[in-house]
Amino acid sequence: MSDRLELHAHVKFNAFRGSEMRITMAAERAGVSARALRYYEEEGLLRPERSAGGHREYSESSIDRIRLILRLRSAGLDNRSVRMALSCVDSGAISSEAINQLRADRNRLTSRIVTASQARDRLDELISSAMQCSTDQRGMPGA
Repeated sequence: MSDRLELHAHVKFNAFRGSEMRITMAAERAGVSARALRYYEEEGLLRPERSAGGHREYSESSIDRIRLILRLRSAGLDNRSVRMALSCVDSGAISSEAINQLRADRNRLTSRIVTASQARDRLDELISSAMQCSTDQRGMPGA
C-alpha cells in the first residue's frame, strides 16, 4: 500500500511542477475541453511545451493565449484569421495581408450584426402584434 501512495504523490508532483499544468487543469482553467486544446494545437493556434514523458504542459501565458483564441473565435474569426492574428501578437508586427484579412473579417461580422439586428426588429414587431391581438381579444365580450 505504501508503494502505491508514493507513486500517486510522485504523479501529482509532476502534474503541477513549477507553473506548468497538464492538459486537464489547463482546460479547466481556460473553460474549454481538453479536446479543444488538442484541436487548437492541431490547427497551429497553440504550442504547448512537452514534458520528458511527452505530456503537454501549459503555463499561465498558455491560458491567456487560449482565452484570446476564444475571444477571436467568438468574434467570428475562422482558424486562418485567428492564426494570423496570433502571429501578429507573437511578432508584434502586422503584415498588409493580415490587415486585409482582418478588415474582411470585420466586414463579415458587420454584415452578420446587421442581419441579426433586422431579425430582432422583426421579432419585436411580431411580439407587438401578438400583444395587441391579445389585448384586443380580452376586451371583447365572451372572451
